[in-house]
Amino acid sequence: MKTRSILIVFLLMIGCVAFAQKKKPAPKKQATTKTTATKTTAKNMVIAPKSATVATKIETTTTTTKEAATTKPTTRSAFYKTPYATRNSGSFDKSTHLISLTYGFPNTLDYNGYFYSANESGIGPVTVRYEFPIREEAGVGLSVSGATKKWDYYGGYTTKITGISISPLGFYHFNKLIPITKLDVYAAVGASIDLSNYSYDDPYYNNSDTSDLEINPAGLVGARYYFTEAFSAMAEVGEGSYSIFRIGVSFRL
Repeated sequence: MKTRSILIVFLLMIGCVAFAQKKKPAPKKQATTKTTATKTTAKNMVIAPKSATVATKIETTTTTTKEAATTKPTTRSAFYKTPYATRNSGSFDKSTHLISLTYGFPNTLDYNGYFYSANESGIGPVTVRYEFPIREEAGVGLSVSGATKKWDYYGGYTTKITGISISPLGFYHFNKLIPITKLDVYAAVGASIDLSNYSYDDPYYNNSDTSDLEINPAGLVGARYYFTEAFSAMAEVGEGSYSIFRIGVSFRL
């Protein structure tokens, strides 16, 4: 009896130990470890592309900077290597319409005579010009100039001349030869149609007025520099429009 009781108790103890082992949280620990490992792996997978992206960006920026540094010195040579028909600095093209306003000096409006002890004075010439393009490097224009000149001479007599000059001109722009966007260098040839009106306060001319019409060749060389896309200052030298030198401004429409 006693031995049977001891055997039963022993079997019960073995059963309890076996039941307790079944309820141990060992599998949960393994799952947690796996999850942690998965999370760590996931984090690493996210971080890796970011690092790669940053590296790529730095590499791209460095490459772009190197390319820019390489391109700048070769811009002018690249301009001249481009075929003449397709190159253009941008200072003039088929869309460039110009209105210019200039003041000329010296005033070459003159009288075919001699005034002894005469005081000379004058205004102008003031010139307004419109030019429109016909090619990438060429245009045609029309200038209208006005000037006056007056002589006060011995005896209190005066002679006054008022002149109007109309000049059709053909322009060539050096935009295919000079690689500077803001600088427009040009030359022009044409004719100057000059109408002069003389008024006299002189008894020898019976206080009468006379007029004179002449057609003279005209030619000039000039340059304008653009301070903005539409506004530029200009200077010219050449015969025509009652002056030799002219300075003024231009507006690109």
